[in-house]
Amino acid sequence: LSVCIPVYNCEKFIGEAIDSVLNQDFSDWELVIVDNRSTDKTVEVIRSYKDQRIRLIENDTNIGMLANWNKSVSLATGKYIKVLPADDF
Repeated sequence: LSVCIPVYNCEKFIGEAIDSVLNQDFSDWELVIVDNRSTDKTVEVIRSYKDQRIRLIENDTNIGMLANWNKSVSLATGKYIKVLPADDF
């Protein structure tokens, strides 16, 4: 299972979103987080997690919301994919 979180400037919420994935009973997953050049502390929050199933990809430039969503899905390696908004849990 791949859980994909496309994110931009969600430092207030991204920790809860990540925690909601970490707290699931099912453990065979990867978490693909694609940051779209956040200007707040979103990336710092994500980097504070040390779980090897979490992959952080940082865009060189802001590619827009839709392209960032598509990129997160394209990087998923799981048989099943769930897109999780960065401010959801």
